Amino acid sequence: MHGYILFGQKPASAVRELLDTGPEDLKQKKFIGFATYLFFPAGALNYVKNIITKHNGKYLISFARSRSKKQTLVNELTKYIENIHPPT
Repeated sequence: MHGYILFGQKPASAVRELLDTGPEDLKQKKFIGFATYLFFPAGALNYVKNIITKHNGKYLISFARSRSKKQTLVNELTKYIENIHPPT
C-alpha cells in the first residue's frame, strides 16, 4: 500500500498541487483525511475532500480531533486502516 501524508496549515493547496502535477494513477488512489486542531477546522476536511473527488480520487473517511486528543486520533485512524487492510 502506498500513501502520502500532507502537513500544513493549508493542506488543500498541497493536495491540489499533488493531484494536478502527480502521476496519473494517483487520481484513482484512496484518501483518508485527518486533522488535529486547536479550534474546530471549519470545513477544511470537506474542502480537501471536494478537491480529491473532483480529481477522481476516492475519499474514504475523515477524522478530526483536538490537539489534546491526538493520541485518540492516531488510535482511531490506525484501527480504521487495519480494518480495511488487515496485516498479513
